[in-house]
Amino acid sequence: MKTISQDLVDSVWDEAMATPPDSAQDQFQILFDAQPAIAAYLLYVEEELLSPEDEGMVLMIGYCAVKTMLDHGFAGGQVQQEDIEAAEHKNLEALESLEEGNAQDLGEHVAKLMASYRQAPLLGTLLQALMEGHEADPADAPENIGVIFLSLKSIIDCLDR
Repeated sequence: MKTISQDLVDSVWDEAMATPPDSAQDQFQILFDAQPAIAAYLLYVEEELLSPEDEGMVLMIGYCAVKTMLDHGFAGGQVQQEDIEAAEHKNLEALESLEEGNAQDLGEHVAKLMASYRQAPLLGTLLQALMEGHEADPADAPENIGVIFLSLKSIIDCLDR
């Protein structure tokens, strides 16, 4: 699969944000019917990692990621739970190696990841959405942002195989 450009990522994101709330649920359902394992995973991540006042954030960002991938190149079959678990395991291993001091600090790691990751425009947009309101001082971002980021990256990894 080729890299999805920032312009295409932005167009899907803008379209999703402009969707009226009364039709958003229908849009989500259509897309998640196409990828039920992803939908279940996103619901799980949201339930486990978000406070009630932040509900909907992971689903919305996940929706944008899946829609971008499906609209612009992903034509493969359904992602299975096992695929997500394998991608998540790989991403968590990378995070653990950082925590053990076996790699450069997190900022350098993310910079290297973004420089080499095929879907960097999409991943960067998702990171910006997660960090919204914390751009000036990333240290003030909720601790769960890193795990949510890796969860969303796992979804992209599965769709970009």
